[in-house]
Formats: sequence, C-alpha cells, structure tokens
Amino acid sequence: MESFSRSRLSTDALEYLRAGTSVNVRGLPGSGRTAALTQIAASLEAVGWTVVRLRGIAALSDRPLEVIAFAGLLGQPAARQTTALTQAITGLQAALNGPRCVVAIDDCDLLDAASISAVGTALDGRSIPLLSSASTARAAQDMSLDAIVRPGVRLVMPPLGFDASYEIVQEICDHGSVSTDTVARIHSRGGGLPGLVHAIADIGVHEGLLTQDNGVWSAGTRLWSPRLAFAVEPFLQGLGPETLSGLIKLSLVGAIDVSVAKSLVGWSELEELDDRGLLTFLTGADQVSMSVYPPLLAEHLRNERAGARRLRILDEINEALARSEFTSGELGRQLPDLHRAAAPLTSIRDRGAFMTSSGGDPHDLENRAAAEAVLNRLVHEKLLSETLDRRAALERDRDAKSALEYVTLLMVQGADVEAIDAVLAEAMRGTTPQDRVRLTAARALLWALGALDPDKASELLDAQLPLAGAWAPALEARRAQIRLQFTGAPAAPHPLPQAIVSPLVLDEVRLTRAQELIAIGRPRAAIAELDLVRTDAARVATRVSVFHAVALAVAGDLDGAEAAARRNYDDALARLDLALLTGHGYVIALVHSLRGDDARLRDHLLPLLSLGFAPLCFLPFQLGIIVSATRFAARLGQPATARSLADQAEALGLHLGPHPGMLAAQARAHAEVAGGGDPSAAADALWTAAEDAYERRYLITALLAGVQSIKLDAVPQRAEAMVRWAEDAEPDGLAAMLADFAAATVASDPYARLASASRLRRRGFAGLALSLQVAAATDLADRDPERANVEIRRACTLATQLGGEYPRYTAALTSRALLTGRERQVAELAVAGLTNGEIAGRLQLSVRTVESHLYRVFRKLGVQDRHDLAAALHSLT
Repeated sequence: MESFSRSRLSTDALEYLRAGTSVNVRGLPGSGRTAALTQIAASLEAVGWTVVRLRGIAALSDRPLEVIAFAGLLGQPAARQTTALTQAITGLQAALNGPRCVVAIDDCDLLDAASISAVGTALDGRSIPLLSSASTARAAQDMSLDAIVRPGVRLVMPPLGFDASYEIVQEICDHGSVSTDTVARIHSRGGGLPGLVHAIADIGVHEGLLTQDNGVWSAGTRLWSPRLAFAVEPFLQGLGPETLSGLIKLSLVGAIDVSVAKSLVGWSELEELDDRGLLTFLTGADQVSMSVYPPLLAEHLRNERAGARRLRILDEINEALARSEFTSGELGRQLPDLHRAAAPLTSIRDRGAFMTSSGGDPHDLENRAAAEAVLNRLVHEKLLSETLDRRAALERDRDAKSALEYVTLLMVQGADVEAIDAVLAEAMRGTTPQDRVRLTAARALLWALGALDPDKASELLDAQLPLAGAWAPALEARRAQIRLQFTGAPAAPHPLPQAIVSPLVLDEVRLTRAQELIAIGRPRAAIAELDLVRTDAARVATRVSVFHAVALAVAGDLDGAEAAARRNYDDALARLDLALLTGHGYVIALVHSLRGDDARLRDHLLPLLSLGFAPLCFLPFQLGIIVSATRFAARLGQPATARSLADQAEALGLHLGPHPGMLAAQARAHAEVAGGGDPSAAADALWTAAEDAYERRYLITALLAGVQSIKLDAVPQRAEAMVRWAEDAEPDGLAAMLADFAAATVASDPYARLASASRLRRRGFAGLALSLQVAAATDLADRDPERANVEIRRACTLATQLGGEYPRYTAALTSRALLTGRERQVAELAVAGLTNGEIAGRLQLSVRTVESHLYRVFRKLGVQDRHDLAAALHSLT
C-alpha cells in the first residue's frame, strides 16, 4: 500500500509537472523512488501525456549516449558529418513532439555526461518538464540534470509509515497474522524503507527467523541474516576508506552525542555520510545525538567478521573515548564489551534521542521521519542499557528499590513471569512493612496482567494483608485496581482509608477512585480526586497525568485532553519514556478518533504502533491503541491489516477494559466488515459486547461500542438503551454526546439529525457530525433539494478538513453536486472512449483545458484512471 506521505509526494509531483516545473525524486536504496517515478509517469499517461522514458545504468555510465541508444531514441543522421550527440538530440526532440510531454529518467545520476548534455539540449527552451530520480547514497555528480534543467524542485522519498510496513510483512506472511511487535522490529530495522522491510521479512520467513504459532507470525531474538548483506551493500558504494571506517565506528557505538561522534569520526566524513542520507540526527532536550540510518546498515557493519580492520577501529574508539568526558559514564563502562564479544554499544543512558522539532525546515522534517521509523530500535537500545544498569544495581544493593526498578524494565520486555516474581520474592526477605507492601503490589500486578491470573494476584494480596498493618489500604487499592480490570467497576468508588500512615497510601487510593469514577462516567469527580494527589514520585505522577487526560476526554473536553496529553507525549518522545508514551499516546489516539480527525490519527498511530513495547501497568491502554488502529485500517480498506490487528487485540488476553475503546470485540467487528462480512452480524456482536461492558459499569466503553453498532445497523431499541445508559453519567460529557448521536442516527426526521450534527460539531466531534450530516442530506434529496445541496457542500468541506478517508466517504453523495456541468461532460466523454484531443474538438476546448477538467474530476471522485472513473460515474446514476 502507499502511505499518506508518499501519496502526497505523488500529488505534489503531478502538480509541479503540470505547471511545467521539473521534479527530481531522491531517496536511499530501497526507498521506492523507482516505483514512485513509474506511478507518476503512468498517472500523466492516463490523462493523455506523452512520456519518454530513460534509465541510468551503472554499467553504461562510462559509455557516452549508450542509454539513449538502448532506449531507441537515436535519430537517423541527416548528413555524413552528423555526430552521435546531434543524433541523440534529434531523436529526443522527435519523441517529444506532442502537446504535453515529459521526460522520465530513473537513476539520472548514473547518466554519462554526453547523455546529460543531450537531454538538457533537447529540453532547452521547450517548456517540457523532466521527471527524474536519483539515489542519495551516491556521491553527487560534477554535472547533473538537476543543475541544467530549470525551473525544478527536489522531492525526497519519505520512509514508509508503520501501516505500510505492516502491509508488506503481512503479504509475505500470507497465511495468518503477524504480531505487532514483530512488524515494529522489522519496520525499525529497515528504517521504513520498503526494499529493506521486504528483504528482512522475506529472508526471515525463508530462514526460519519468522515462525508461525497458533496462526500468528513472530520473530525470535534474532532477525539478522548474512543474506541481508545484499540489501545493504548499495549504501556503501563509493565510500572512501576513512568514511567507511567512520561509518563502522558509528554503527558500533549506536546513538551517540554529536560531541562524542566528532571525536570518533572527522567532520568531513560526518558531512559526507550526512549528505548521503546515512545519518539521522536526533534532538533531545539539551543535546543533539546521531545514529546510522537505516539501522539494518549498522547491524550489517556490526556483524562484520572480526578482522584486522575491525580490531583497528575498536582501538581507535578506545583511544578517542579515553580523551572524552564520557569515558567515566556508561559508554566508557561498556567499551570492554566491544573487544570481548564485538557487540554494539547501546545508547547513553538517559540521553533521550528523538527528534521533537516540528518546524518547517525540510531537513528537520526528514530527520524526524527517519527517527520515527527507527523508534523501536531507539527504545530497545535504551531498555537494554537501563536493564543492564538496574541489574548491576540490584546485584550491588539487593534492596526493594533496586528490585522494583529492575523488574519494571523486565515487565516491559515480556520476560518470564515466574522469573520476575522470583526476583520480587527474594527482595521481600528482611524488608520493612512498607517495602513488602510495594513488592507485593508489584507481584499482584505481574500475575494479574503478565499472566492474566487475577486469582493468583488475589492470593498474594491475601497472604500479605495480615502483615501489612497500617499499609493495608495500599494493598486493598491494588486489589480494587485489578478487580476494575477483570471484574468491573463498583457502584461507588473505593473508600478512603480511616487512618493514613503515609501520603503514598492515600495517593494510591485516590488514583484507584479516579480510575473507577472515569469508568462509570463521572470524569469531573475523578479530576477532583486526582487534583488532591500530592506525591511527586515519578511512578505516581505518570499515572496521575495519564488519568487526568483520560478524564478530560471522557468529560467531553477534547481540546483540554489533547493539550494535556500532547505536552507529556512530546516530553516522553524526547526521553523515550515508555509509560508516558503508551498512556498519553492512547489518549491522543482516542481524541483524534472521537474528533474523526483521520489525517492526524494516522500520523500519530504509526510511530506509536512501531514502539513494540508497553509497560505492564499500561497494557489495557495498548488494547485501546490497537482498537483505534484496527478501525483506521478498516476505514482505509486494508482487510488483511485490520484482521491482523484484531488478532493482536485478542492475543493480549484483555478482551475488555474500563476505559474508552478498550474492547477487542470492537477491533474484530471493524476487521470483519473490512473483509466483506455481514454488517448486521458485526453490529449484533458489537451490541452484545456493549451490553457486557455496561453490566460491568464500563459506561463509556459500552457507549462507544454501541455507537459502532448503531453505525452498522441503526436499531432504534439499541439507541434507546444507550440514552438510558447515559443518564447514569455526569451531564454534558462524552456519554451525553454519544447518546445524542445514537438517538439522532435512528431518528426519522432529517432536521433532527442536522440539529444533533450541529451540537456534536460545536463540541469537536466532527466525524460523528459528518455521519449525521450525510445521512440527513440523503433523506432531504427529494423533499428539500436546495437544503440537501447546501448540506452536501458543507459535508464535503468538513470531510476535506478531516482528511484521511472522509473525502472518499462523502464522494458518492457529493459528486453530483460538486462536479460542474462541464466536468461531467468531459468525464462522460472520457468514459465513452474519446481521447483528450477528441473531447477538446467536440466541446471546442483546448486539450490543456480538457486535461485540467479530468484532473479535477479524478481528484473529486477519488479515482486513479479512466477505468475507475467509469465505475464512479455509474454509481451516481
């Protein structure tokens, strides 16, 4: 599939070329630049352009004009003294004789100087644009077509989004689903470059690095294979010895401060690597870090055999860092590992490495896109680094604090539950009552969410309660949190303790009460509880910030929820803080989903899904994220991806959660409908799940599932039940908005639907509003066509603002109103088989005007060619 950013690149390129501006598409090996050039050229041919194609070939780069001759474009000599260059120019000019022409040259940086001169001369003064592609990994030419052909613009191939990588991997693993964390690792290693993603997955399947268990494909600890060297060797072509040595050094040390990198590698080598696109610069709060891009290239260089060059490079690293201020830090401590096992160094601990700048500098945006593509790798390196440190601290101190910090990281990485529990049990010996309570609470969470065994968790809590004394309320609070997840919310929130032994205990109880209040639809009361939490401990502060943002969303304050979550999420990106990334990432996805803001939802979901890790305490939030992603994949018409994501939602084992969107059945319904399943059957399954959620007092979870059910099958009785359910919640919050939508959906009065749409739009629920607006306009088409036309146009405007698939959603309804009479004439003649010239003659228009009309028609109807145009017009009759 084509990602949004790549689709935008194609659209931009077409607009430039139609205006007579040349376009150069640049990208790394495996970036898909050839496919992009082919697609752009085909789109121009579809509307009547003449495309003259050439391709640079490395083996012919020292043979003048051979590429042009190979393409059959050498003209016949007009006279005996005619040179080959003149023949090439004449042949090109003859081929470019139509009213709308373009030259398309793939790998134009491999053209010889004579061919460059011929193409430049043939285009000179003729207003014919050039569409070309070039590799950023090759050194720039002394003379290039970019410098000759003007005006022109350079477009850079962006990395794939996570969803596009998911599609590639899913296609290769064509029988069964692929685990999200496995795709995250493949996507990250390949840096989002489609050629590398395909190679990693394909070789992984053939070599058994990817295996299938119970229908789900997953990877073990290793994804590297020597056969992948073929995929990364093009990145190394033309690198001099010093630059190659510098690249190997940077590959060995991983993400590193620029201040350290310059002591390892000279500035000239760093600049060359940067010019070739082989470095990603990552900006944190107080430093700039860099790493090799794509990570598969670094992995290839790290796995190089241990020879003389490697030993020399390791010695140079030691010598350089011996003079560096970082020698006494973690990086210096790990240097011996390089010699012992030739293993890579991990990132400097707590030196967050993620591009958070959102400025308009295209280079910054390219770096951010690359950084997002390798987010999984950065997180993995930071986790590995911190785990090593925490394990060393535990071996040194063997106290409760060290044990908790160590196992918290193990929980993130999916370590064996019994092994983690053994560490906690060992730490409980000879500790204070407070420490035993903290360790027992951690053990209960581990068994409840790590092993999905709430009974075992309850046994641990029961065994420790008689010994907890005044700390017992903290254990009861943990029991209530587990009960909330596995059983349901209580009718009244967890009681406050009679005696308070510590602010930590009271804060834990208030956090529990807040979670329960959010679940039952009382977000303002939850916020009041959270505002009373006073502890500034990081683990408490993280949960307070997340549940405060969730409460704002459930209160219907989408702007406030997004602002609160965004602040924390951006900070988490800079520090690679998984807890904040997962919790606030869920909130932002929820807000975008409720708004119907598909464009921003997609941009947010892709790096979030590519993380591949989630803290155990926020595992239910991961369910909510996957449900949002499944809904989005279904809307994009990606049934395989939607089905795989639904499998992942069910594989978490937490089929139902207390907060919005935490419902695996919702993901399954989206996947079933996307795959051509019966919408009524999916609606029935969703409604059953909604009733179950309501029985557990997961009010907002129930109402959101009910909304999806109503969208698929507008059953009045279900809408009436949702209105009754919402009466249990605080007024004017999310519950009221969802009930309003349900009632309006089944209403027979289109004006009532429009009134509800107006209320929802004012509160920020634009997607739900658009759904009602489209339905009302359809109903009004016969009785009030003037009002229907007004609403159609409003709906189209709103759909454009929302982006994503909303314009396509409204296309069938809005096409008749949006197509002008002339556009419809041109479209119908095109479908009848007339060429652009014939249409121009019949309607007494210029060919260029006909092309402009067709271009706008294609955009409005969301089609790519004349075949699709015929189907789109037929659907309107």
